[in-house]
Amino acid sequence: LDAYLRRTYGEERAGYYVITQGGKPISHRMPKVLRKYFPTVEGYIERGVPMAYIRTMRGGVIYLLQSNREINDELLSEILWHESNGYFRPLQRAHEGVKIEKKAFEAELRALLNIIKAESPELRVFLKYGRSPLE
Repeated sequence: LDAYLRRTYGEERAGYYVITQGGKPISHRMPKVLRKYFPTVEGYIERGVPMAYIRTMRGGVIYLLQSNREINDELLSEILWHESNGYFRPLQRAHEGVKIEKKAFEAELRALLNIIKAESPELRVFLKYGRSPLE
């Protein structure tokens, strides 16, 4: 995208480009056992998600924006209210607030997986082989 914008406009200008408003359906499906718990996610898998590329400042980073609303000037003005120097404050706070030691993370993850295995035996196949079945 940067190379295209540089060639077309001669610079890395700020702006946005809506890829799709109606969304593009996703080719894979959620496991049946999870569908009843996440009907909204299942709906977005079937309908797709509105997406746009957005750059908040000249020469800044290009973000892929995915929204549950139509992407338009009104939505972007609401989002840009939280932008500072090309970076979104909620993302910055989240990045600063998620620092966790690897040992603590692995212990929490093991506990969570054990709970899932005990309460939902049908999900064990997804946990047995790591991330590959989920991808």
